This record gives sequence, structure tokens and C-alpha cells, in this order.
Amino acid sequence: MPKKQELKINDSDFRRKAQQIVEFAIANNLTINPSIGYGYSAENYLRFGNCACAPERKMCPCEQCIGDVTAKGWCKCHLFYRSLEVFYEDRVSKAEFKKGGK
Repeated sequence: MPKKQELKINDSDFRRKAQQIVEFAIANNLTINPSIGYGYSAENYLRFGNCACAPERKMCPCEQCIGDVTAKGWCKCHLFYRSLEVFYEDRVSKAEFKKGGK
């Protein structure tokens, strides 16, 4: 499968995309994943032109993530969470799974 062409990123585009992600989180009362922050998603969106974790989603942030957060507590790419508590619960359950726990 051919590798997707990366786009060049300039600082003003990065700042604009990062601000858009933060404003989206505030407007929708979402928590941004503290492990990766918004920079990772902003940079990847600008490089590839779509959500890095869900290439079928052409916008980031996308409206589908609100439905994801409502249903599961986090969006498909784990950028947005319902709350910090949900983030920590998700991380703990994944850590237990990796250790052979639950």
C-alpha cells in the first residue's frame, strides 16, 4: 500500500489547529487526553489532512467524536474524554488487561 503524502506544517497553521481543538473541547465540555495533549492530533491532522487515528474522518475535531464520547466516554482516537475520571479509568483498565488482570 503506498504511503500517504505528508503535508508541510507551518507554525501559524499549527497554532490555529491547536486552538480549534482546545475551543472544541471547551465548547463541548470535553477533557483533552493529558497523555498526548492536543499537539499530537493537530500536527497529524496538518500532516495527513484527516484524523490520524480514523482516516475516514476528514475533520479533526469531528462531530462524530461527540457521539463517541457520549457512548463510550472517549472518542475513537482517544483525544477527547468525558472527564479526567473516565480517562484514568480507561488507562487503569487497559493496564490491568495488559498485565493479564480483568
